[in-house]
Amino acid sequence: MGAGSFAGGIILAALLLRTQEVIVRTCLRPRTETGFDPRFLMGIALPVKYIVVMGALWVMHSFHLLLPLALGLGFFVGQLIIAAKLIGILATRRKVC
Repeated sequence: MGAGSFAGGIILAALLLRTQEVIVRTCLRPRTETGFDPRFLMGIALPVKYIVVMGALWVMHSFHLLLPLALGLGFFVGQLIIAAKLIGILATRRKVC
């Protein structure tokens, strides 16, 4: 269960970053292209995303399906991997695809 919680933390970190990227890219489009106000989408989507994540974590914890310490450690390691990748890209001045 600990390894699954650790892996779940890494996956959660990657998914939160990816959904943030998708929402921001959507909000950078002009209003005429999307048909709605991008600030409205940002104001609604981000809090809803975190409410859903917290609800899912609460349900899994209440059914004893995860270990909070392992999940938190996995989430932290996921953030470290993302930061290390960014530092590597900046150090080599390589173009990101």
